[in-house]
Amino acid sequence: MLAADATLRAAMRQAEALRDEALLAGDQPFGAVVLRGEIIMGAAPSRVVSFVVRPGMR
Repeated sequence: MLAADATLRAAMRQAEALRDEALLAGDQPFGAVVLRGEIIMGAAPSRVVSFVVRPGMR
């Protein structure tokens, strides 16, 4: 197994854990991990954000 394969597998495990975290929080079942080469640049679970526009708001 190449080092890059190990990095990708670790990132996938982290994305799956973030997916589970999102589900437990009542959000959609998604987790994301961003790699640049073998470095994890960012990772986060899905977050549902809602915005209500009230009359007179722009």
